[in-house]
Amino acid sequence: MPDTHNSGFNQNFNYDPASGHKCRFTAEPFDIFNVFFERIYDPTMHLMVHYSGRVDEEILRRSVLLTLESIPFLSTAFVESDKECFWERIDPERLPEAFVLHRGCSSEEIPPGKPPKPLDVRSGPQIRVDLFRPEKSGGDLITITCHHGAMDARGLADISGYIFTVYRELCRDSGFRPEIMTPDRSLARIYEIYPDSVLKDALSEEETITDTWNFPFLYHGRGERRIARRDFSPERLSEAKEVCRRCGGTVNDLLIAVFFLAFFRARDDPSDENRTNALLTSADLRRYIPDIEDCSPANLSVAYEISVITGSNSGIEEILPGIIAVTKERKENYVGLGSVLFYRNLYDKGIPRIKEFFDGMISSYHESELKNPVLSNIGVISGEKFSSIPGINGELLSPYDVCFLPVVCYPPGFLLTASTFNGTLSVLTGYESGPYVEADINRFMEAFDDLFPGSQK
Repeated sequence: MPDTHNSGFNQNFNYDPASGHKCRFTAEPFDIFNVFFERIYDPTMHLMVHYSGRVDEEILRRSVLLTLESIPFLSTAFVESDKECFWERIDPERLPEAFVLHRGCSSEEIPPGKPPKPLDVRSGPQIRVDLFRPEKSGGDLITITCHHGAMDARGLADISGYIFTVYRELCRDSGFRPEIMTPDRSLARIYEIYPDSVLKDALSEEETITDTWNFPFLYHGRGERRIARRDFSPERLSEAKEVCRRCGGTVNDLLIAVFFLAFFRARDDPSDENRTNALLTSADLRRYIPDIEDCSPANLSVAYEISVITGSNSGIEEILPGIIAVTKERKENYVGLGSVLFYRNLYDKGIPRIKEFFDGMISSYHESELKNPVLSNIGVISGEKFSSIPGINGELLSPYDVCFLPVVCYPPGFLLTASTFNGTLSVLTGYESGPYVEADINRFMEAFDDLFPGSQK
């Protein structure tokens, strides 16, 4: 049976059962910032689950609706004004919009090549499940979609697993109804554990992000949303882990090194030679919160910068030790925790000041055309929550492919996500064809493939 937490939302939840859907949730600073980042990229994320058979679409639909009912925050829309931002419950009649069945899909209409539609954070609800059913015989592909304003990648993974847990329970008992879950989305736990003196010290240790380069693009503007993907087999991932073991690092350290070198190759710009360049990678603030709930639909991920001197003679062996040293030092010194104070201080100045902050950021990107790329390593996705799913004919289904589909960036932004399932590492980038040239994207992905351990080239 699904975990059913009844802990309160503390100060960030105002729930009156008698009022039905008319209740509000506080929009945390990280929520607001991740909504306003929509000017840089489409903040929609997806978890993709691909089965060899067909699920029961009616049971899946019911599991989505029960999830919305049992986690009230998901049934909201983001509301903003010059004075405040908050999440407000939407009309229950709109909740069925959270499940969409696509029948008779051609291969060109199925992710990941063509990303699922974005999710409108201001319309809600805050999750959508799309079931793509091929026109010919074949298994179902399911995407669970959220907006980064509502939750980060870990939150999406938690919610996705919960939906399939409810699905299993409905297969056992058609009358099953999960209890109301009210997981704490606030940063109050961090404020309670870490005094401002610690947060100030952590913030002082954070490097000021300085943009030094960008992914090549033709123009600022919009194009056709696309996703490029490369998979690395369990054999190649094993080779990568052996490289990391010898150097005393992690697969994430190796991914950072490969990303730097592949980006350098894709740019093919003499100005990058022997110059210090940087990328952003992510840290999960949940590591600072003991006894975090199993279901955590919150924004608790932050970015921090890694710098490396790039050059045409640089290889993995040359730059990996330095990256390992930097990431170890960061992890020992509250990496990302200073962002809590930074966002809180700006949040306390009010919504107009936050918008001014973003105006300045966007102006800088357009004037300089520089934006450091971002690597987000989601880590290992457990197949347990998505396995042993009763299919439409009663057969038990387990996925053969699960991965994260990244947000889609606009120039000059560029994001690469990595996730691992069943021993296969998948790297994906979301972009808009037009402003970005397909040949440039392919050159980057080929370079990444060539540099990753185990390449046959």
